[in-house]
Amino acid sequence: MTTAAFATGLVALLATAAVAGLFFGYWCSVMPALDQVPARTAIAVMRRINVVIVNPPFLAAFLGAAGLLPAAALLAWWTGAGSAAVGWFAAAAGLYGIGTFGVTVALNIPLNDALERLGDVPAAPDAEWKAFADPWNRWHRVRTAASLLALACAGLGVAALP
Repeated sequence: MTTAAFATGLVALLATAAVAGLFFGYWCSVMPALDQVPARTAIAVMRRINVVIVNPPFLAAFLGAAGLLPAAALLAWWTGAGSAAVGWFAAAAGLYGIGTFGVTVALNIPLNDALERLGDVPAAPDAEWKAFADPWNRWHRVRTAASLLALACAGLGVAALP
């Protein structure tokens, strides 16, 4: 049964790595690039990204990590893999569940939805982009940091398995 804990932990680690990498890429390149183009363009591109991102590979990683990290903690506990593995997976699950999944659903997605409601010709694109991008980036940095910390914890969880 320890094999199940290892397999679940490894897949959870990979899913978390995929999300952390995507979010880090946004932080380092996508959002700074959008801030360097005209606001109308930034709004149009971000609205398109928000549609395109909802795809099977992203959803598998994003939702998969949310379910697999707690499952890895439970399997590690159930199989008697040791308190270190259980603790690391539980920490990863908490960080990801609250800091990555929770922030995304409660804060970033509603901001995306508000951007979508602007329509194709926003009245004041510069002001509307700033009103979107400032809070979106603030919460995006939180979820990126949480996903990177969850990744580290998941890695330590896998390493702690017998």
